[in-house]
Amino acid sequence: MYRDAFFNSHRGGKIAYRDYGPPDGKPVFYFHGWPGSRLEGGLFCASAREFGLRLVAPERPGYGRSSSRQDYGWKDWVEDVGQLADELGMDRFRVMGMSGGGPHACAVSSILSRRILRCALVVPMGPLDVPGGFECMTLPQRWLIRMARMCPWAVRGLMQLGRQCLLRNPLLALKILVRSGLPPADLQALAQVENQGAFAASMQEAFQGGVQGMFDDGMRFMSTWDFDLTQIVCPVHVWHGDEDTVVPIAYGRYLAAHMPDCQADWLPGEGHFSVALHWSNDFFKFLAQE
Repeated sequence: MYRDAFFNSHRGGKIAYRDYGPPDGKPVFYFHGWPGSRLEGGLFCASAREFGLRLVAPERPGYGRSSSRQDYGWKDWVEDVGQLADELGMDRFRVMGMSGGGPHACAVSSILSRRILRCALVVPMGPLDVPGGFECMTLPQRWLIRMARMCPWAVRGLMQLGRQCLLRNPLLALKILVRSGLPPADLQALAQVENQGAFAASMQEAFQGGVQGMFDDGMRFMSTWDFDLTQIVCPVHVWHGDEDTVVPIAYGRYLAAHMPDCQADWLPGEGHFSVALHWSNDFFKFLAQE
């Protein structure tokens, strides 16, 4: 069971979220990838429920049903998450960031350190300039990042074309994706019909309101992180595949090396999507601990 809801941000606009799991479960805020939506939490709600966890999955501005916001930064996200936790009556809680949601989980864990009990980072993105990161991405990703630095308007146009493809035929869009330098583990994971449907539904929902969320997220990833990883005092665990070409393992290693209380599983033979599909019980077993 789940419910969709909104809250009005103190800074203007509304944030949509999906609340999965039992109301009396231990609260976990799930931060989706790039692109993504609140529907992405549905991939993990069964595993979360098994460990007595309540998964709350907010959409960042511009995605799905959340309002677009101009000049939205890391600290704005932290403030919105803190407000949502307050409105749900959650003084202390856990966070989980998947891929592009990783930096957002780090920002919350750093700035709201008093309130965060545990932080799970699944194939997390790090600062873009980490050595060995950008160089090991797929060619289309490197090309897109270079273009964004020179002419962001052109990238927005490409995103618009991608949005049309996703809205009309999301499974075709995924087939295009899997030809873009993904390792065998990811090809096998995405080939499963049920997983294609779940990813496709989340991606399709992400673009219901346009491409602004994805565009703003992408530009934020290229910005300087205005929060301090060393201020994250809760236990953190990173899971990252050594064959990940979407978010190369160098990013996960960087994050793990800069947080005071962090453990990691470096997973041989795993890619990006395959980690999420094969290791979910481990994520929630960690998060459920006191």
